[in-house]
Amino acid sequence: MLEAAERLFGSELLAQIWFHEEPINVFDYKAAEDLVASGRAAELMLYLQSLEAGQPDNLQVENGVKKRMVAILVRLRPEAVF
Repeated sequence: MLEAAERLFGSELLAQIWFHEEPINVFDYKAAEDLVASGRAAELMLYLQSLEAGQPDNLQVENGVKKRMVAILVRLRPEAVF
């Protein structure tokens, strides 16, 4: 799961932040971590694969997500920002 997210966001750290923190609109604004915990990992993986394939609801939305994740990263781990 994190490998697919890392390919989308270009960073292991951003993928981890996304997994734990970012609400996903198509899943009623639940974070990936919550989806996996509730047994919805397969659905989440299909969603990530659709984003990788360039399906709708991907790059424009995910670019906004990436900006929010960077803001979270700066707040949580300022030493990681270069």
